Amino acid sequence: MLLSLDGTLVVQVINFAVFYWILNAVFVAPTRKARMERYERNRKIEQETEALHVETRELRAQTAAFLGAAYREADLRISRADAEGSRRAGEIIATAHAQAKAKAEEARRIVGAEVEALRGERGRNVEELAALMLQRTIGEAR
Repeated sequence: MLLSLDGTLVVQVINFAVFYWILNAVFVAPTRKARMERYERNRKIEQETEALHVETRELRAQTAAFLGAAYREADLRISRADAEGSRRAGEIIATAHAQAKAKAEEARRIVGAEVEALRGERGRNVEELAALMLQRTIGEAR
């Protein structure tokens, strides 16, 4: 007969059970434990990586929003400064125009006064010249 049920079968089953228990205790269990620890470490690293990706996206969005606000604020300040500069330039031009007008009026007044003075002097000079010419003419005729 090919298969006989005797005491060696029981010994073989016990032998296999002990071998399986030793093999499991020495090789399989530590290997399984190491694989599970590695799996847990990898899972934690993946979770941390995903959390960092989410945080990075949030920070990029915040940075973009901050830069957008900064650019808008800068544009607003530039336009305000431009308006203020235009206003000041208008004031300076108006002041310079008023000063130039006042100086022109003062110059006209001075020139007018000098012209009147010269006209008055011209009349006297003409009279003096006429008197001098008359005197010379009379003085030669004698």
